[in-house]
Amino acid sequence: MSSPTPYQPSAIALFQPERFLILVVDDIRSNIQLITELLEDVGYSTTFVTSGREALERVNQAKPDLILLDLMMPEMDGLEVCDRFKRDPSTFNIPIIFLTASNEKHHLLQAFAKGAVDYVTKPFNPPELLARVKTHLELKHARDSLQYALREQRKAEEELRGASRILRSTTTRLKTLIANLKVGVLMTNAQGEIVMVNPEFCRLFKLSFQGDRLTGASLMSIALRINPLFLHQKRLTHLLETTPHQVPTAPEELSLRDGRTLERDYVPMVLDDESPGHLWLYRDISQRKQGEVILQQKLQWTVLLKKITEEIRGSLDRQQIFQTTVNQVGATFHADRCGIYTYSVEPEPLLHCVAEYEPKQELLLLNEVFSPGQDPFLLGVTH
Repeated sequence: MSSPTPYQPSAIALFQPERFLILVVDDIRSNIQLITELLEDVGYSTTFVTSGREALERVNQAKPDLILLDLMMPEMDGLEVCDRFKRDPSTFNIPIIFLTASNEKHHLLQAFAKGAVDYVTKPFNPPELLARVKTHLELKHARDSLQYALREQRKAEEELRGASRILRSTTTRLKTLIANLKVGVLMTNAQGEIVMVNPEFCRLFKLSFQGDRLTGASLMSIALRINPLFLHQKRLTHLLETTPHQVPTAPEELSLRDGRTLERDYVPMVLDDESPGHLWLYRDISQRKQGEVILQQKLQWTVLLKKITEEIRGSLDRQQIFQTTVNQVGATFHADRCGIYTYSVEPEPLLHCVAEYEPKQELLLLNEVFSPGQDPFLLGVTH
């Protein structure tokens, strides 16, 4: 006897004999040997007993997928064994094929009445036996798979009904939360029709009307107002054209012509009618971007001041120290002119310039690098 991989109902696939266990019940051991060898040669797993009473015990232990049952046996014949199996809910669905001699066919009507699915006559015809076994195992597999699918469907439907009840009970609170978010919310269906727009979205894009007026309208209805606000040829309708279907995207930074910077996130969603939808979230990150610029400037200044310190430490010449300092300070702060002065009281008050910085070379460089019409004031250079 060999043990198969545990059987699990699933979608109908290619027939695999090794997935099935067959119980052979016959009081003649030579018949058992012939049948089990025949079945195992093609991949089936088998187990066997030599009496009806043993069959009743073995079936609960082995849980076979099919039973080959001898019709005529001493003590308890095949009809009584079949009747016991079919009255037990745990074994009712196991297909039973009777093994019978040709002169016992008058018992077959009783066998079918008790629930047998087929019979094979002795002496056995191997191809016929294998064909009947395969046919009824395929039918059982299909029936079990269908029942499993129906159970899963009913389970899924019940879960969906429960989820729908929860969703309905929280819809009002969710809409209130979205309306008060400090994040712009734009929700559309797959066809580009607006499902929801919250007040923050209207504020970010300077829309003068309430978002609920846009419900059901096409995204194009606000695109003409919003598209001119974007830099770099961005546009609102570009969202539906470039967003992969039902795939979240990484946050994207959007520059506006008024100097603001927005961050946009995309999240796929399922709408109330179970159709696919799109959700975009917009945040104003202008202050954060300004902070990043200031931090970067401070970092540059720190690096330059460190450079001044290192150059000063490497020199013992007082004039060189003064000149290095004034040059670095002037360049760092984009000064028009920078100087270091000493003040002496005696013999008479005197203010003396010991080092001076004039960005003549820097201005010359600007004139060489920037094209006519570009304003060096944009870089913080003053005249």
